[in-house]
Amino acid sequence: MNKDHLINTCIAVLAFFFCFRELGTFPSAWLDDSLFMLVAQSVARGDGYSLPMFGEFWQYPFVLAVGPMAILPSALSMSLFGESVAVARIPSALYTLATIALVYCFAKHRAGTRNAQMAALLLLTLSAFINNGKPVLGEVPGIFFLLL
Repeated sequence: MNKDHLINTCIAVLAFFFCFRELGTFPSAWLDDSLFMLVAQSVARGDGYSLPMFGEFWQYPFVLAVGPMAILPSALSMSLFGESVAVARIPSALYTLATIALVYCFAKHRAGTRNAQMAALLLLTLSAFINNGKPVLGEVPGIFFLLL
């Protein structure tokens, strides 16, 4: 195994570790994250794209700051594996991993392998990126789709 493959393997292992470490507990669920998970939970239960409020369902609420690309993967994950914070955040962690891979591919195309490895390492060790990527929010999926 040559040196580049070894470094890329280490980057992948670190990325999986940082993305899936304490997935359900850190960072704690906050208002936006919980609101989006409630809508995903409604979709998973078959109540439609709605927000449960006071015993009623608010269909397509305008207070959602993210769209189906962040909520529907979490709903699918919840319907397959059960309803929990960690399960709802699995698609977000996968978005984070895919964004790191896209940054690597983009940097490799533009500046070479060494610079791509450094860019990926810097991105995956950036606490703000990893900890914003775990909750069900729209920032990291937005970066993913912009890079794509």
